[in-house]
Amino acid sequence: MANELELSGKGGTVTFKIRPKITISRDAVYHDPGLPGIGGSATTYRVTNNKKYSISVDFIARTTQEAIDSIKDIRLLDSWLTSSIEIGQKPELLTLHGYGKLFRDISTVMTSCSYELSDAFDYINSGKEWIPIVVPLSFTLIESHTDVNAVAYNLTSFREGTLQGY
Repeated sequence: MANELELSGKGGTVTFKIRPKITISRDAVYHDPGLPGIGGSATTYRVTNNKKYSISVDFIARTTQEAIDSIKDIRLLDSWLTSSIEIGQKPELLTLHGYGKLFRDISTVMTSCSYELSDAFDYINSGKEWIPIVVPLSFTLIESHTDVNAVAYNLTSFREGTLQGY
């Protein structure tokens, strides 16, 4: 797993055997009171939002077993987005880890998932269904820290890359 990315939750773990494209973004929110002299004052910091991970990967199958494994992983990813939550309930927490210590068991929630069953690729018959040999998939995760995690936050450790869960 040292060189792979994994996402874990209820129902199992998806190990990305092909390195995905990962875009990480975050923004800070400031209060901008307007121009000085018109009842305003200096811009002030409000909050830094949690990181957003946009991940894109191709599931590639060369054999029947790889096709079965791919569709199983795709269904697991899709299920995490629709994990029978009711309005007001907290979504299922997923753990992102891998690439050595680059992703250190980061608690996340999934906010989107999409994949394409294209006619541009051949399909493999698994015995039960036809599965494309290439399935492009993308999904978005947002960090979701518990109160315990938030209390343990340390800016110096974060900067050094040694803070577990961030």
